[in-house]
Amino acid sequence: MARELKRLTHDKILCGICSGLAAYLGWDKTLVRLIIIFLFLITGFFPVGLLYLIAYFIMPKG
Repeated sequence: MARELKRLTHDKILCGICSGLAAYLGWDKTLVRLIIIFLFLITGFFPVGLLYLIAYFIMPKG
């Protein structure tokens, strides 16, 4: 069965991107959320925020 990268709207806090990414990778969603927050704090808004915004528009709802 092929895995698909989707935003999980039933398991979301903000947009469902982190939970969708966690499901795709087979990781815990809390770990992915913590990694995103850590990267956001270290690098600032532009790199991580821009990627998050792009992912919001590119990833289909699941």
